[in-house]
Amino acid sequence: MCQKFLTSEAAQKVAESNQEVAAKLKALKEKRGGQTTLTGLPVGAGGSGAGSNASSGSATGAGRSASAFPVKVYPKYSAADIEEHNEAIAIFLYGCNQPLSLVEHPDFQQMVFTLAPHMKGKLIGRKALATTMLDKVYGKTQSKVEGFLQEQKYVATSTDAWSSSHNAGAHVLNVNAIANGTSVFLDMVFTGADSHTGNYIATQVESVLGKFNILDKTVAFVTDWGSNMVKAGECLQEMLPHYAGSVNCLQHLISNGLKDFAKNESVASIMAKGKEVVQYLTGRTIPRAIYDEKKQQLGGTALVKAGTTRFGSNVLSMESVERNEKVLRATVSSDKFDSFIQSQSKATDKEAAIKFKGLINDTSSVLFSDIKWAVDTLAPFQSAIKEVEGDTAKLSDGYYAVQALTKHVEKISAAQGSYLNMMQDNDTPAQTLALAFDFATSGFAEAWDTRAKQATTDLVVAAAIVDPRYKDKLSSMPAADLVRGEAFIEQLAGRMMGQQAQTKAKGQLMNYKSRPREIGITPAAVAATQTAGVAPETFWTDISHSCAELSEVARMLLSIPPTSATSERVFSAVSQVWDTGRSRMTSARVRKLLFIYFNRKALIRDGAVRDAEDFAAYVKWLDSLNDEEEQEKQQQQQQQEQQ
Repeated sequence: MCQKFLTSEAAQKVAESNQEVAAKLKALKEKRGGQTTLTGLPVGAGGSGAGSNASSGSATGAGRSASAFPVKVYPKYSAADIEEHNEAIAIFLYGCNQPLSLVEHPDFQQMVFTLAPHMKGKLIGRKALATTMLDKVYGKTQSKVEGFLQEQKYVATSTDAWSSSHNAGAHVLNVNAIANGTSVFLDMVFTGADSHTGNYIATQVESVLGKFNILDKTVAFVTDWGSNMVKAGECLQEMLPHYAGSVNCLQHLISNGLKDFAKNESVASIMAKGKEVVQYLTGRTIPRAIYDEKKQQLGGTALVKAGTTRFGSNVLSMESVERNEKVLRATVSSDKFDSFIQSQSKATDKEAAIKFKGLINDTSSVLFSDIKWAVDTLAPFQSAIKEVEGDTAKLSDGYYAVQALTKHVEKISAAQGSYLNMMQDNDTPAQTLALAFDFATSGFAEAWDTRAKQATTDLVVAAAIVDPRYKDKLSSMPAADLVRGEAFIEQLAGRMMGQQAQTKAKGQLMNYKSRPREIGITPAAVAATQTAGVAPETFWTDISHSCAELSEVARMLLSIPPTSATSERVFSAVSQVWDTGRSRMTSARVRKLLFIYFNRKALIRDGAVRDAEDFAAYVKWLDSLNDEEEQEKQQQQQQQEQQ
């Protein structure tokens, strides 16, 4: 919004301009013997707006009052006003990732000049957008990011390496910060020919964190499972004063568990058939139209194509096939589909249509029963991925998600137990039962057990212990996990605050588990984090007066996210900002555009760039405009009555 519109100065400019126009209209009327036209004056084409005014009198040859032709009058704008308006246009282009050449498009210019006629001849150019204005907006955005980070008690960082798909020489590290559920992009490091060793990555990350003055706030390093990234996390232990440890992305781990599932030959066959169903319908116009018609009739849903990068999308794809069994059967059983088959001139196309019909219309229902089994087995993994990669997810969520998956795997691995008995009770076809038995004895459980142990590090377990949302589950936590998690909490308190704090934290942790009232914890306070949406950090802040040491450690642990999803989001943003059409853009410009594009969106979502006072003033101004228009209508009505 333009703040100049919100000031009395602008209103005064409008009033002065209105008086000037009124005087001119009066002089013109007297000169022409009571007749006046509006030729040569800024006449509005539509209804009255802010600052409109008109003199009384009839228009020549029209028999209407001049007041029926409201005059739009605009205040005079200073150079600072014009600069502010051009900056708003620039922010729109950067923030929405629009081509800078848009300012040269006639339709865009027409829109701007219609909304703001004073911008004619003063609209910012493409060159300025790519240089001086870009530097200005980048600087302001950087200040907001720095301000946001300085407000945070603790910050986690994430990074990943990649190569540009359209610039083979561009090898890049992106460095990001996560705090209070908000992820901000810090910098892109173009590494050139330098090897991405663990020590090199750690040094680059330390340098970026230092530029933003958050070395003493950074408590964790979250990244993927690459050996160089693991080594970088170890190096950062020595570089950061309040470093709790590194976290290997739990989303990656769970996705790899899904991939382990797909290594089974029978399971891979089921997934291939599910993909075949979706690909056939989504890739052919007439069959898809028939499906859409049946979908409307039977209340079905759209089929979901499996993605190429996220393995969990295979689950969503198979779910869509299972969910739409009736629609699919109705599609291939329709006369229209039979007519489609007969209309195929190529033998291969006809054979594909016949094969598709046979696959769907199998009376034994093996396809859909197999897919249902696969979905039932896989769905908990997909749900866990969704849970841990959310903006507000915490390490504790990751721990309990992995624990739940471990129990699920134990269930489906009971080859002779209750799982297969349950399937038999549901009249599952023998072929699907054989598939389930084959999978249960395939060694998948052992593979998952290895991954689960990798996921539940001391740091992750410690976060699970101090999260009040899961306090009721502490009694069922494996004893070995509880012991090592408590030891980690005590050691972290010692590293942060000294030996005396370590001793105090140990006693406070014992009270937290067994005698919570002694440190001011009530059942209602715990329940508020579980049912009323009270953040765990708020819980520990509220009782910090009675257990300062444990509270400090808990808030640190609960500030760490369980995944490196931020890095993935930056990759997505890079692909949009630095696409093939911008392959010749300099690295410096890419960095600035990406910084603005990613961080304005992140901070607006967080509320860090909202200005409540400006918004309130804007609303007040709009109300005043409505009042002015109403007063003007009343004046015009009175003038007409007098005539």
